[in-house]
Amino acid sequence: MEEAESFKTAGNKHFQKNELNQAISNYTSALDILNKQQKSSDDDHKLLQTTCLSNRAMCHLKLCSTTKMALSASTLHEKKKEHLDICIKDCTSALTILDSIKSSTAGTKLRMKLLYRRAKATSILPSSSSSPQQQKQQDDEEINKNLNSAARDLLDILSLEPNNKEAASLLQSIKIKHGMMKDSNDSASPLSKALNGLHDLLVQLKPSKEEDDYKKKKNDTSEDLKKKEEMMLHHLKVVLGVLNSDTVSSSMELGRKRNGINTLFSVAKSLKGLYFSRCRTRALQALSIACSNSMFIERFMTKSVLNPDDLVEMMKMELVQGDSDDGEEEGDVDVAVACIGLMLRLVMHMNDDEDDEDIKENMDETMVNGTTICRMCQIALSTTISTTDVRAQRAALDLLSAWVTSDKDSIVSAAEEAS
Repeated sequence: MEEAESFKTAGNKHFQKNELNQAISNYTSALDILNKQQKSSDDDHKLLQTTCLSNRAMCHLKLCSTTKMALSASTLHEKKKEHLDICIKDCTSALTILDSIKSSTAGTKLRMKLLYRRAKATSILPSSSSSPQQQKQQDDEEINKNLNSAARDLLDILSLEPNNKEAASLLQSIKIKHGMMKDSNDSASPLSKALNGLHDLLVQLKPSKEEDDYKKKKNDTSEDLKKKEEMMLHHLKVVLGVLNSDTVSSSMELGRKRNGINTLFSVAKSLKGLYFSRCRTRALQALSIACSNSMFIERFMTKSVLNPDDLVEMMKMELVQGDSDDGEEEGDVDVAVACIGLMLRLVMHMNDDEDDEDIKENMDETMVNGTTICRMCQIALSTTISTTDVRAQRAALDLLSAWVTSDKDSIVSAAEEAS
């Protein structure tokens, strides 16, 4: 056992240096020795076996997440699945050995580690087929089975340690993934019906080829427009109600819906000429609420879906037009403040999740950057619609402060006030 212990110690040193392949080699050497010296009645022998299997499983789990994108999509898929399969197999073997140990209390902490690692690997295990089309057509059942299996492991952990934050967090993520597998074209939910209603109204309000933009639509029957505005407000009230009642699940449903985010942003961006200011403000508020869920940002809020520069331009249009004396239509401070509020939500998660590589990488590449934030603040602070209404300026100062602070509570408070 001393030789096996030596290999395990060497493996630990390699792991600490992030030399994962070398660590795997050492743990494998230790396990080879232990398997040849099998002593079924020796609990210490079994615990060492279990530890080496657990450590090797962790190495494969880390290798899965560090495999670079230089590989082709199919090769990357195969490599990821290979690492995860080995991780799951090692965890299962280790748990089986733990079950044979006579002491009922031995290895409890190790058991929870193994269950968590197996759940983590199982929850992100790709389906058997590498073709996206095959995955969609054939593999939903397999993915669903994996998620259920991972959830069972996490529930086992929580039965041993109810306050285990890692297990609770991963279980919540699995719940969301289950929701994402639901048919995104389902039109039965209140959120779907409201989004469809908003989309239909946008189509009705869209200018014809003979019209330059939405502005000319304001010459239509004012009573007609008022009815459409009330209908739109009703749909937005439903959207806000659903998001407020269950932000996590509802925001993910919003992201899954075809053109869901785009519909809300179109309401905010395209209806300027109709003076639908209440509709535009509420659409931005709905997006802001959805952005309080970090996974919504990670999965859906890419630059191609919502470009932060568009928020800056929208805010600028409201403030600059409101500040002009050339007879142009009046700006709306509520819309401008809602734009800043949405940007605040994005900044809040950029700060809050600075240690979450998935979210940080997504936001670094596609969302908020210092140039955009500074530009928004500069425009808001240098433009005044009213000497008494300084909400936009105050929101801009909150945004600037949020960008440079790590005080999450202050950022949340500022985002809620701006929204």
